[in-house]
Amino acid sequence: MVLVGGYPPPYGGINVHVQRAAHLAQRRFDVDVVDVYAPPSLPVAPTSFPVYRCDSGAAPMRLLRAMAHLRRRRRDIVHFHASALKNFAIAAFPLFWSLPPGSSKLITLHSGRLVSNYEGSSAVEQRLAAAVLRRFDHCIAVNEEQVRFLERLGVAPHRISCIPAFLPPTPVPDALMQSKAEALRKTAGSLLLVSGAALKHYGIDVAIDALRLLHRETGTKPGLIVILYTEYDSAYLAGIERGLAEYGSEHSLLFRDLNPNDFSYLLSLVDVFLRPTTTDGDSVTVREAGYLRKQIIASDCVARPDGAALFETGNASSLRQAIERALSDRSYGLPSIESDDNAAKLMAVYEKLLDR
Repeated sequence: MVLVGGYPPPYGGINVHVQRAAHLAQRRFDVDVVDVYAPPSLPVAPTSFPVYRCDSGAAPMRLLRAMAHLRRRRRDIVHFHASALKNFAIAAFPLFWSLPPGSSKLITLHSGRLVSNYEGSSAVEQRLAAAVLRRFDHCIAVNEEQVRFLERLGVAPHRISCIPAFLPPTPVPDALMQSKAEALRKTAGSLLLVSGAALKHYGIDVAIDALRLLHRETGTKPGLIVILYTEYDSAYLAGIERGLAEYGSEHSLLFRDLNPNDFSYLLSLVDVFLRPTTTDGDSVTVREAGYLRKQIIASDCVARPDGAALFETGNASSLRQAIERALSDRSYGLPSIESDDNAAKLMAVYEKLLDR
């Protein structure tokens, strides 16, 4: 997918939002950014995806540069970000024309003055703005006033979402760890993660046994990331290491005592989070996985968040069945979206557009 807007530096509301949205989308998509505001000579904030600067002073040249970038290859989703709708409406149709066939068009409307600016514009400008907005496959408003405004212009309610612009920052991973994780993704396709102390009640051996069963019985062999921290039982740790060696080093990674930044990155990268504990409290990691919109498969030893998939505590065969289902049904084990979870709501819009 491609995001069209601004990108730091300079640092401002829309630019920071686009930066964070791009990092968020990178969990699911191949991402690039078309920055229509800054010149190519301005350095880009450190990132792992391409950012194309388009501003060369004259508005027509800026538009042509943006169109050229959009025509380069097919995108599943093109996410526009606009504040001054009056200016965007003039450029919108040439930008639409430059999109490869099959691209879904999405816009986030950032300005708090959107409605008042529209009402103060001419009749011709209003008709043009309305025509542009109705051409989008989905519109994201940042407040309820904008929702009512879009409905008044004839945008169907099912094509409108209200998502405030705040998105949490995304961790920047250690380069070596990132390369290992990306290589595992390339080899295995789907990725699962389990974490905890190297103690029996964390059930990490059950997770490894379940994946070995899955491979033996179905031939499916997803990648597994194991993260251990704090406490270690040497005999139990040795059993984990043996189990991973038998599963295959090319399909597994083992990390110990990661900092929170690196742990959050790995959790954001995987498809399924496993919580096979035999006893538990209200796991913070389960909550974080839910916040990141990961499929969660957890033991039934305690109550879990709504939507999480459960398996019989300590039963590797039960966990194997849950994993098999999760890999074939990406909605299985997805927790309910919290009402104030803007990142999850945005990813849900992306998924909806991807399924069109």
